[in-house]
Amino acid sequence: MDQLIECVLDSDQITAQSSIIDIGCGNGAFLLHLQVDILNPDDESLSVRGYDLCHDKSTYDAVSMCPDDPWGKRAIYIQAVHRITHKDGLFIITSVNWTQEELMAHFSDCKSLLIF
Repeated sequence: MDQLIECVLDSDQITAQSSIIDIGCGNGAFLLHLQVDILNPDDESLSVRGYDLCHDKSTYDAVSMCPDDPWGKRAIYIQAVHRITHKDGLFIITSVNWTQEELMAHFSDCKSLLIF
């Protein structure tokens, strides 16, 4: 986690004003370390406006293991990531099921992709 946080904080793309979403955040450790509030105070639901930083820690892995149409579910997930990541945003993914080369191929349309 420390290496990931260090990488984000060193990035020229991410500033204190950047919008950040932790996809399928598990225990939320990433956001707790960054101390970011992603809730819309008006309705307490996630905003669908787009984010400067999208972080996935094994959510793509879980989607990939869906027994019902895993290829289709992965395609939907990838489309959603593209939709919510700003054009010049950063997508960071941590996976235990896919190699770096496989993830690069799956998310080849992401301009800024970091794999941990």
